[in-house]
Amino acid sequence: MEKIPFKELETKRLYLRQHEVTFDYATLLFQKIKQDWDHIKVWLPKMWLVKAPEDEYTFLANARKEWESHEKANYAIVEKNTGDIVGTVGLFDIDWTDAHAEIGYFLFAPFTKKGYVTEAVQAVQTWAFEHGFHRLQIRMDTGNTASENVAKRLGYVKEGDTRDEHYSPHFNAFRDIRTYALLKREWEKQR
Repeated sequence: MEKIPFKELETKRLYLRQHEVTFDYATLLFQKIKQDWDHIKVWLPKMWLVKAPEDEYTFLANARKEWESHEKANYAIVEKNTGDIVGTVGLFDIDWTDAHAEIGYFLFAPFTKKGYVTEAVQAVQTWAFEHGFHRLQIRMDTGNTASENVAKRLGYVKEGDTRDEHYSPHFNAFRDIRTYALLKREWEKQR
């Protein structure tokens, strides 16, 4: 499979857009992260590295480069009615040769339990499968039942747990990761 350009997506209630690469935007996201820190820190260990708006800006600049080189698609999830950034969803760990990738996501706490992640992941997976991907996976800490429920709701199949795969500063321990996957033929049957 050849590398193909990513595109911004739209659903009934959401826009999935590239993140802006400005210091003002980075500051806005940094403030949202800090306001929601108790929610975010539990399941996203890499967010512990974001200690200042400059860190977020560096992340956004790298995300833009990865988007343009077709290595990773990192979307801001934007609520259509309000224009609020409610979270992120992304397609990463892309293997263009074997046509597979991982989908990752998070929502800020005030926007959970509205079906936004399910809607955003559906849009990303539809784009991916329609553009030649064969396999998509969603991975989460085994304690993250909300994320696991998204995978189940979308028909992903549980493949198993990897023991002590990542270190969590929140739990001060190594944690297990659970993997769910969906194949294109399974997705086509669901349609």
